[in-house]
Amino acid sequence: MKIQCVSCKRIIAETTDKFKPDDRPNGSMLQLVEPYKSRGWALDMNWTNSTCCAELFCPECEYPLAPSGRFTLVSEFVCPTCGKVCKSKAGLVGHQRHCGVKNEI
Repeated sequence: MKIQCVSCKRIIAETTDKFKPDDRPNGSMLQLVEPYKSRGWALDMNWTNSTCCAELFCPECEYPLAPSGRFTLVSEFVCPTCGKVCKSKAGLVGHQRHCGVKNEI
C-alpha cells in the first residue's frame, strides 16, 4: 500500500512485506517510491528495523510520516483496462466510463 505524507499529501513510500497495521511503525515497514528512489534518497533515509516511528519523516517537507503512531495509507484505484491510477473510487468510475467508450470504438 502507498504511504501519504499527512502534511504535503505526496505519496512518498509504500509498505513492505514487514508491515503490520497493528504494530507501531518502524523503518523496515516502508520503502521509498519513485522519483525519490532513483534520486538516491534511500541511502540518505537509511530506514531499518531499528529506525523508530519518531525518526520516519517525509523527504519533501520533513513532516513525520506517522505523527499519530500510524501511517496514512492510500488505496490505489487502478483501471483494469488501461492501468491509469485514479485518486478516488469516484474518479475511477468516471474514468472507466470514458476508457470503456474508447476501447469499444
